[in-house]
Amino acid sequence: MLETVEECRKVAAAAGHDPGDKGMQTVRSFLTVKGSRFAASMLHDLEKGAMVEADHAVGDMIARAKKAGIATPNLRLAYAHLQVYLAARASQPASERLKAASQAHV
Repeated sequence: MLETVEECRKVAAAAGHDPGDKGMQTVRSFLTVKGSRFAASMLHDLEKGAMVEADHAVGDMIARAKKAGIATPNLRLAYAHLQVYLAARASQPASERLKAASQAHV
């Protein structure tokens, strides 16, 4: 997970938005401190079977990385998984998605 965070940091820095050491320390603590209640909003969307902004979030980060010559193997893998999720979601009727989402939180 921290490798993926580092990929994101490199891309952000190349785009002129380096979060700095303090920002990175905060992000790492959200993700690694036992008992942290942090969860990405995209995770909540995935758990509900909802639409996710794969292209706007992860896809954009990959495009910026490519332009800057930064390798993003972890982001590309995450993006591939999101594309599979979206394809499966698109092929499933809305009523089934809602039913599955409600059963996931029982």
